[in-house]
Amino acid sequence: MNFVQPIFLSGLVLAAVPILIHLINRKRARRLEFSALEFLLRRDPRLAKRLKMKELLLLLFRTLLVMAIPLALARPYLPSSSSGSAPLGAPRSVVIVVDRGIEQWVDDDRVDSYRPIWNRTVRKAREVLNRLPPGSTAAVIFADRGRPTLLESHLSQDPLKLGRKLSRIKPTYMRSDLKDAAGLARTLLSEEGLEHREIRIVASFSVTDIAELESLDFRGIDLHLHPILRKTPPSNIRLSSVRQSQTSDGGSELITQVENHTASSSDAAVTLQLGKQVVRQAIQLDPNSSKEVRFGLGPSDVFETAEIRLENDDFPPDNTFFFQRRRHEAINVLVVNGSPRPIRFQDEVFFLRRAIEALKMVRNELVVEVVAPEGLKPATVVDRDVIILANIHVLDRDVAHTLKTAVEGGVGLLVTVGDQSDSDFGDSLRDLLVLPLREIHGSDARLSTDDGLGVGNIDIRADGARLLAGKGGESIRQARIFRYAVLAPPSPSDTNISTWVTLENGAPLLLERQQGRGRTMLLATSIDFDWTDLPAHPGYVQLVSVLLDHLSGGGTTSGRSQIHPGDPWTVSLPRNVKIRSVDVKGPDSTAKTEIRKTGERLQLTVREAKLPGSYQVYVNLADGSELKYLFSVNVARSDIQRIPATAKAVKKIENAVGKKHTPAKRKADPDSTTVAGTPVWHFLLFSLVLLLAMEAYTAFKV
Repeated sequence: MNFVQPIFLSGLVLAAVPILIHLINRKRARRLEFSALEFLLRRDPRLAKRLKMKELLLLLFRTLLVMAIPLALARPYLPSSSSGSAPLGAPRSVVIVVDRGIEQWVDDDRVDSYRPIWNRTVRKAREVLNRLPPGSTAAVIFADRGRPTLLESHLSQDPLKLGRKLSRIKPTYMRSDLKDAAGLARTLLSEEGLEHREIRIVASFSVTDIAELESLDFRGIDLHLHPILRKTPPSNIRLSSVRQSQTSDGGSELITQVENHTASSSDAAVTLQLGKQVVRQAIQLDPNSSKEVRFGLGPSDVFETAEIRLENDDFPPDNTFFFQRRRHEAINVLVVNGSPRPIRFQDEVFFLRRAIEALKMVRNELVVEVVAPEGLKPATVVDRDVIILANIHVLDRDVAHTLKTAVEGGVGLLVTVGDQSDSDFGDSLRDLLVLPLREIHGSDARLSTDDGLGVGNIDIRADGARLLAGKGGESIRQARIFRYAVLAPPSPSDTNISTWVTLENGAPLLLERQQGRGRTMLLATSIDFDWTDLPAHPGYVQLVSVLLDHLSGGGTTSGRSQIHPGDPWTVSLPRNVKIRSVDVKGPDSTAKTEIRKTGERLQLTVREAKLPGSYQVYVNLADGSELKYLFSVNVARSDIQRIPATAKAVKKIENAVGKKHTPAKRKADPDSTTVAGTPVWHFLLFSLVLLLAMEAYTAFKV
């Protein structure tokens, strides 16, 4: 037997009260001789036995009466061994929003768990479905980022069938979006729901999730939150990035960044696998720190795909990083010189050109074209990997739209400011700037080490920024900034913006914003000697190299080699090719391909590659030849940061949200708590009335 409200069972201790009263009165009673009573007892001995029996019956009935009250309030029921027994309560329409995001892969720390916390999420959702009263309708919505997914396209009249389907689902490797899923649930209930409507969210809540849910209107709908959380924060060591660089002997080295997100020192083993070759390094990490691990590769080390992995911890998805060997294909760079000068060293891009020429001496994969602003046309943007706008005043609307489309398609854009950066500049580049431009700070005083501001912080947590934190970073820190652009502060909810470098007064100097499949970066000062002495420092060349490498990761010429789960991967095919078929081989067999014509070229896009791993794309041409492309899918760093919070932090906000969204002036449902089984408490209520009648009869008639 189980109980709906077991807390009322504590009232059973009150059953001792009638017994105690009986014992106390028995001790205090004084024996007095009474002749008439003595005569009666001697005449009929059975009367004494009857009086004693009456006292015992009254004691029994009163004890049972006291016990029946808390038992009835606890609402006992007999759990059903079959799934077809009728639960209690009125029929209702329930939509369960299920979080199956990447955070569901975290290991559960409950005693009865079997690794990922997703198992407990499914168990809770199925429990809600199994307890629905007969005649109820239900739906399950997965809170997938960008597009919430219905398990079935409508409210189902068979909740148990939904539960069986749910048990076969696995979590994804993408971040969840509870707000959009809850909005879809609200719409579904308003269109198809019964009189009693509920939304139940089963999720690993974060503070951001709760804040977003608070902004929705749930009037007329009961909202219930079911947090699925660990008892303690997870222990997590992760691979944040892998890059490849050339060495002087013609070989290369792989550099991976390992981060320790625990409050204690940790030992880790980093394993590199190139085909059948396996190399392993053991490292020790301080609390909340990071470390670079390097693997040397000789010229004879030939491979197409490889992986680096860590030993399992509480969060396995970020323990493996898949990548391809970089083939040093040409990076096509377009530089737009907004302030050309007849004297070379006074030209806006003079020092940028010299830095690129220095880079060409060690890497010949740079193809650079410099144009004036009037030479920037939509046609010149095609097939570029990186576009640099150096001190541009205004842009034609069509050109600005073309640039925005190119960035969203995968091109990297770098914007630098200068003496032409004014309100017109901010308006014409509004959709391209990382943050809106407010004003220009600083003076026109000539260079002096005693003037200006120094570099305050280089955030190694930002992708690529850690490459500036070495010797080059020391050189960059010695630079002085005399004038800089002041930007509007970013929204706390905008996770697409990251600050690489700040000035010593805290103002951002170098920022990045993810836009579609590409990225935009903003240098809040000039790239020449007008506003800074940065070009005079050796770190300037390293800065240019890091920015070109980082921004070219999304170029449209050869396609990105790294994408996140669910993101599209696009490659421009050679001109004048006729395609017979396209095959994609990789962990996700459901990935789809799409071919469309852009200008004179065909673009091949692979969509819905949702599982991490290495993918091979084979393009079979009509002439019998074959094109082969490679790309990898790795979990997004921003998604990894959404590891579930502790239960104590979420419970407090959960209670506040529940009170806020409770429907007002709604008739209470006495059977709102439902159970799967045979109710017993109705019988106890009948027994309670019967005991009262028997006690009254015994007291007055016996």
